[in-house]
Amino acid sequence: MGNMDWKDKQLENLLREMPKINDKQNPHELYQAISLKLNKKRTFGILIPSIASLAVVILFMFFGKHLFFLDNQINHKSSQESKMMDKSEEQQINFKDEANSDNHQEQFDTMMKTEPLKKPYLLLYKENNSQPMFVQAHEGVATFEEAIELMRNDEPNQGLTASIPPELQIGKVSVIRDHALVQLTNRNELPQTQEVNFAFEAILLSAKEFGYSTVEFKHDSQAGTGVFPINQPIEVPTAANNQETK
Repeated sequence: MGNMDWKDKQLENLLREMPKINDKQNPHELYQAISLKLNKKRTFGILIPSIASLAVVILFMFFGKHLFFLDNQINHKSSQESKMMDKSEEQQINFKDEANSDNHQEQFDTMMKTEPLKKPYLLLYKENNSQPMFVQAHEGVATFEEAIELMRNDEPNQGLTASIPPELQIGKVSVIRDHALVQLTNRNELPQTQEVNFAFEAILLSAKEFGYSTVEFKHDSQAGTGVFPINQPIEVPTAANNQETK
């Protein structure tokens, strides 16, 4: 305990011997100055991270804009390439379709050339003879329906008369294998005239040219022409100008 008192007295003597410091500053002002410096350091420390964050945001916006623009360019280029590929494929398909169409047309033309046109029968009247001759038309046709249409007209340059008169009205014409169907559209019963009988025989002869075996004239009436029956198959003649029918 005595030792501790001695050290305290020695320390007190040393402090008294130190020179006095005369500081005339107001303690309050000194405190304010120290606080201001500390706040500046603190503000500067806070400001640095804020500036760094702002710089990151600016860089992100700058590079993000360019990346977005670059991505749009890539997508646009990819879209253009895709459209070009689709267009190229479409052109190839169209080319194939055109080639197939041309091929089918060539096949049809070849078939039409290899299969000769058929010539239906018209009437040739000689002087002082009421019984005409059945003569093939100068013009050929491809179908039996076209033959019926041609048989309605004269061929004056050849001296041939239409074999189907106006009073015999014909509607739909169809073919089932080697059997031809001719729909008659007269409202009443069929005219009982020699010209109608000639028309029936000319149609039968023309059907033979197309390779058909039988012809059936369809009509609501059950009465025939007097020579040819209605609504039942009629076999084609063996030859022209032969009045016998099977």
